[in-house]
Amino acid sequence: MFNCPIATKKYEWFQSKYIIDIAIETGTCEGDGTLELSKHHDLVITCEIDNSYCKNSMNKFKRQGYELKSEFHTKSFNLPIYEFQKDNKRIYLVEGSSNIVLDDILNDGMGFEIKKSIVFYLDAHWNEYFPILDELKAISKYNLSDSKIIIHDFYVPGFTEYKTNEYGILVHYWGNDFYKMGDLNFN
Repeated sequence: MFNCPIATKKYEWFQSKYIIDIAIETGTCEGDGTLELSKHHDLVITCEIDNSYCKNSMNKFKRQGYELKSEFHTKSFNLPIYEFQKDNKRIYLVEGSSNIVLDDILNDGMGFEIKKSIVFYLDAHWNEYFPILDELKAISKYNLSDSKIIIHDFYVPGFTEYKTNEYGILVHYWGNDFYKMGDLNFN
């Protein structure tokens, strides 16, 4: 999302409108979105199912000055967690499927309570398995009334266009990405 100036502007508006303590991202991929979220939040929890993406993201975090502070596992499902820190910013990378990770960490699976205001940035819904409903079910089990959900990368019939991205992968672009920056009014 953050490689699109329109989406970045939308997120800046969102963050200025709502006071959010924690960002939880599903679909780390290469870690770019995680690093962008860390510009707006002191605590970012991100999950990735693909081990190679986890390793690439960990290397990227280190190149950006984040230090690997600890490695541990979630309480319920024993999923690996990597804690990175830079100044007052912390990133937790959890390796596992998003619906399982969400349920585990929201159930105090990281060893500390996550009950503050949260923005759930649900991303990476373009493979064979679309976990969005399972992610929403996992989130809905907890009383998180002060939290928000942003859903990115999902197909909407008649509104989504498929294109080949810069990596040669067929991805979908949602309709608002085609608006011009001057046409945006978020008030």
